[in-house]
Amino acid sequence: GDVSLRLSKDVLALSSALVVASGPLGFEIDGYLELVDQSGWPNAFGMTGVTLYDLTIEAGMADGLPSFGIEAAASLPSSLTSPLGIVDGSVVTLGIDLSATNPCFLFAINAPPSNPRQIVLDLGNGALTATSAQIVVAPDGCQIGQNNYSGFQLEFTGSIRQVAVGFSTSFTLDPVFNLTGSGYVGSFPLGDVTFSETTVNLAISDTSFSLRVVGGINAGTALQAKGVLFLTSEGGYSFSGNGTIRIDGETSDVSVVMTNCGDASCSTLILPTFWASGDVALRGFSFSASIKVDVTGEFDAKLTIP
Repeated sequence: GDVSLRLSKDVLALSSALVVASGPLGFEIDGYLELVDQSGWPNAFGMTGVTLYDLTIEAGMADGLPSFGIEAAASLPSSLTSPLGIVDGSVVTLGIDLSATNPCFLFAINAPPSNPRQIVLDLGNGALTATSAQIVVAPDGCQIGQNNYSGFQLEFTGSIRQVAVGFSTSFTLDPVFNLTGSGYVGSFPLGDVTFSETTVNLAISDTSFSLRVVGGINAGTALQAKGVLFLTSEGGYSFSGNGTIRIDGETSDVSVVMTNCGDASCSTLILPTFWASGDVALRGFSFSASIKVDVTGEFDAKLTIP
């Protein structure tokens, strides 16, 4: 059931459930109790410096084997968090399920609801910062209260030396291997060149593989370019790029495509094809051109002079 009660002048939401069943292997019982305060319960249970946002306790018995799980989200005293680089006021979540069949572990750091953009982790005086981070280890999946976890998960959003960095990856081993991940690196300079934000999406299973990379480069006013690369385990590939080149004050726009993908997901393959087109300006002379070539020898070219 769900009830509300008032403790320490805060309204706390209390949820509970109890399940009793007779399974094929014997008697089963499982229950949990969850306490939630979205604004935070300061000095929870008389613990000075602890602001509690969520607490779940679960216990059960199945096939003669006991299980116990607990998950808590709270901001902790700075005396405990500061030596770890955790910023004061950050919400630390710790969960563990001690089950013989479905054990799991969870650790996360997030900003408090009152300041969702707060930096929660600061290492090396700003060399590495995070606004959120999480690790989940649940090889066979598990449930703590109303929260379900599966596989192995690692997530991070923050910056490295003031360059934005983020990634999220998860993989499972049962019933088959499966990994998915995505990430990004924000814009950063390298000498006279600036690399624009780069994103990566990756998917790997026991039978397939795909990789997608999007990025770009900027060399002042002389060159601005961006491109997309897509690869699959079936031999599919696709690259598309476009850019602007400036020489002696004159600007040219160029686009290039190389692919053997018959659709956006590259689920069907076609003969490799190359396209290029552009509007070129050089030494006072301008023209538009396009070219298409495939492996069969088909060739198509156009030149337009205004």
